[in-house]
Amino acid sequence: MNKQKGFSAIHVVILLIIAGFAFLGYHFYEQSAVKKANAESISTLNNLKTKLDDKMAVASSTPRIGLGAVLNDLATIKTEASSVEVSECLEQAKESLVKYANTEVNMMTAFAGDRMDTAEDYAEYQTNKSKHESEFAKNLERCKAK
Repeated sequence: MNKQKGFSAIHVVILLIIAGFAFLGYHFYEQSAVKKANAESISTLNNLKTKLDDKMAVASSTPRIGLGAVLNDLATIKTEASSVEVSECLEQAKESLVKYANTEVNMMTAFAGDRMDTAEDYAEYQTNKSKHESEFAKNLERCKAK
């Protein structure tokens, strides 16, 4: 009986099939890890936005003289938003949230200091707020699918 030395075509085919399955397995594992990171980041960013909106609701019903504590809370949320770790896909959403938070903090600071008293000031605030809120939502949606 003759023993064959080396690899035959069947060995090469089997090796390629095994390598293909290994690659596909890793690819699906990597995709699942990205989806999980995105989902966690989306949840974190949404929670921060909810905290910010809730605090703004409190601020809107707080007398000007009592806004100090609310402003502190808003600044804390803004700092939290800027320092939170998010997946690469959600960096733009994070930036939009920080800009949104900054707009809210600046408006409340101006209101507390009696520096927001014209309709133009308020209109500019509303424009910036809507712009950043819209960018935030758009960037979240873009990453939900990934």
